[in-house]
Amino acid sequence: PNFHNSMPMHNKTPIYQTLEGYRSKDPENEGLSYALASNYESSGKKKEARELFCEFTQTFRNDNLRAASLFRFARLSPKKNRRPMLNECLTLIPGHGGAKKMLKDLKK
Repeated sequence: PNFHNSMPMHNKTPIYQTLEGYRSKDPENEGLSYALASNYESSGKKKEARELFCEFTQTFRNDNLRAASLFRFARLSPKKNRRPMLNECLTLIPGHGGAKKMLKDLKK
């Protein structure tokens, strides 16, 4: 059976489009900007997500969000380019488990 046709369609607007609208009204909101990049990634828009996370590694003032952006940017980047991003993430948040694991996996 085709379950997709039987599922109710509540709101066909992708979440990232809604977030884009909010961000255009409040571009300084780092949490909102991070949410947009995260939703791009989860929606399969990896190029858009990578570009935003790259930007955020330079522009975010909040260290936690900057570290998270560094990790996400590393995750979306080729393995050969990840180490500096992960090291910077760990400088900001020494206990970042995802960055520690990814660095360890790079050494294998």
